[in-house]
Amino acid sequence: MASSPLVGEHQLVTAVFSDPKGVSDIHSARLLINQEVDGRAACYLQYIPLDNTLVLVNDNGEGSTQKKLGDGGELSNHQCRLALGTSSATVSGNQLKLVLDLHFARRFAGEKQVFQAVRYVSGEETALAARGEWSVKAGCADSGGVPEIVSASPAAGGGWSETFSFTFDHPAGSKELADTRVLFNRKIDAVSSCYVAYDPESGSIRLADDSGRNFETLPPKSTNFARNSQCAITASDSSISRSGTGLSWRFKVTFKPSFAGRKNIYLYAVACNGTNTGFRKKGNWTVPYGNAE
Repeated sequence: MASSPLVGEHQLVTAVFSDPKGVSDIHSARLLINQEVDGRAACYLQYIPLDNTLVLVNDNGEGSTQKKLGDGGELSNHQCRLALGTSSATVSGNQLKLVLDLHFARRFAGEKQVFQAVRYVSGEETALAARGEWSVKAGCADSGGVPEIVSASPAAGGGWSETFSFTFDHPAGSKELADTRVLFNRKIDAVSSCYVAYDPESGSIRLADDSGRNFETLPPKSTNFARNSQCAITASDSSISRSGTGLSWRFKVTFKPSFAGRKNIYLYAVACNGTNTGFRKKGNWTVPYGNAE
């Protein structure tokens, strides 16, 4: 992968793939830009050298649209738009070099990872492997300013279940907030935690699995549960309110006995221009020992 970060709503992304047997041995080259190895709500592309075709996976991670690289036009989903006329694929020895003209959506702003994989003509393929961590800055209407974390309520207490309220702010207006998150754990570590994200644009909430890398997404008002070994949430118990520059997110979380002990409450917010607060401690919560009543 190219060594320069993805900055701005428009970026020429360079990715290099190699095969000791020669590029003719590559059936397809994949590039995934997301927070984790998840083709849903991602910028997930595939290039097929045999017919010079670029493929973009749909928002739900299933199905795709495709066009030949030389045909012009674009491919798009709700995370990114690929301009084919200004993208290219070149071969040098056993290396395939892709230069992709990508435009990122506001909702896709924030810290991402870039994963690459290759499928060979034989049918064998490599797993998607991280090639770097990048900050995607999507276009914004504001002329500056950074997001702020205001409060967590309750900021202290304990119990198996609680409805929390978290307030965030952006001086240019709450519409500039692209992503807000809460992390319950003893330290800033998503592994074996209760790590929940809210997308202000779509209204969906997501809960990370035990690895802290893969998220289960719940559409707005869904009655389904998302759960891991630490906690469980439902979208139907989540609500959002806005007032000028502020955004308040309210949701209910039920903790598991395996997560017993005192946990810190960390909040995080990122604006659509990519600026973020980092994780800030705003309270603590004690999960009881024993079995839930």
